[in-house]
Amino acid sequence: MGRGTKRKRNNDDSLQPKQVTEGLVTIELSSSHRNTSIEGFYNPNMRFNRHFSVLLLQVMVKPNMKILDAFGSTGMLAFRWAKEVRNIQPEYITLNDIDKNVTQIAQQNMKDLNLSIDIATSDASVTMHKNQFDFIHLDPYGTPSPYLDSTFINISDGGIVCVTCTDMTGISGDFPDVALRNYGGRTTREFSSREIGIRVVLASVARAAARFGKAIDVLCSFLRVRPTHNFNKEHYIALYIQVNSNDEKVNECLDKIQEVFIFNDASKQNCIYTFQKQEETTKIGPLWTGNILNKDVIKLVYDEAKNREYIQEKAFMKMLRILLPESEYPDLIFYYQISDIGPAKLGIKDFIKAIQEAQYRAVRCQSDSNGFKTDAPFEVLKNVYNGLV
Repeated sequence: MGRGTKRKRNNDDSLQPKQVTEGLVTIELSSSHRNTSIEGFYNPNMRFNRHFSVLLLQVMVKPNMKILDAFGSTGMLAFRWAKEVRNIQPEYITLNDIDKNVTQIAQQNMKDLNLSIDIATSDASVTMHKNQFDFIHLDPYGTPSPYLDSTFINISDGGIVCVTCTDMTGISGDFPDVALRNYGGRTTREFSSREIGIRVVLASVARAAARFGKAIDVLCSFLRVRPTHNFNKEHYIALYIQVNSNDEKVNECLDKIQEVFIFNDASKQNCIYTFQKQEETTKIGPLWTGNILNKDVIKLVYDEAKNREYIQEKAFMKMLRILLPESEYPDLIFYYQISDIGPAKLGIKDFIKAIQEAQYRAVRCQSDSNGFKTDAPFEVLKNVYNGLV
């Protein structure tokens, strides 16, 4: 995510630039020139996303891959790719940012790290229009929607795209009309809000890819939160997809985009949602109904992470360990919370175990620590709930 500001200092040639270390890379976040401090941008909250990007690129790397960090700022992700991904050719990495101040800092960081990558000062859309890439990391400030067409117009067949969204008030359902404007689908706070947000964005991504004859295969999607005043507030979602230039697969992808209808009073219907329009329901979407996790890819990423001690942060590894079992059930869409069934405070582990003992599948989900996915009918969930109260 690239942003830069310039701040003047009076007669201070000895100004020391700030440093930050992540993975195997240490970079400067500012530099001084002619009594002026130029400051770049670094978002520590995106660290897990950068970890995952490094690991995924490692398990998917191919010879001569052309790789782009479209909003590269001072260069942390691009330099981590160059330093940490084996069998990669740094000269095929492009760090792009529209702010000349931050690319100036990136140039100095490149020299300090003794690396040679391409650094471009340009609008991300222009860079993606002019060049073909095999791996694009798209992490703008706010919604990525204005850049989706540019992303898919030139991405190579089999190419990989990471789409990061930080406009969470719309995606998470606080302002559904914002999601409708940005992604063409309505979100909700009433049920499975975080996964519905992920799926609404994926539908937008699939439509953008389809406009250029490309289908999408979702490799991974996850949501990160940050603690705010004693509760967890959604911070961003990250979507990793691979494209396929096949007309038949494009049509199959578009068929996976559907509207969903949430019942206003689930207790009357013995279910919470339906794909058929009915009375006393609220329309959600259109959204992506295909898989949002690829178990083979996530297993490869997890195994690679286990081989890198410097990446094994407790919370990051916990996220991967939750994604692994969830990825085993790609047909289970949407998650429940116990509060969807009743008001009692019950332990989620015990609840999942009781569902499994009733001979149904159940698994925790990554996007919501209080959520679980299951194929059990809603009536069974109520029976399980009543048996535990």
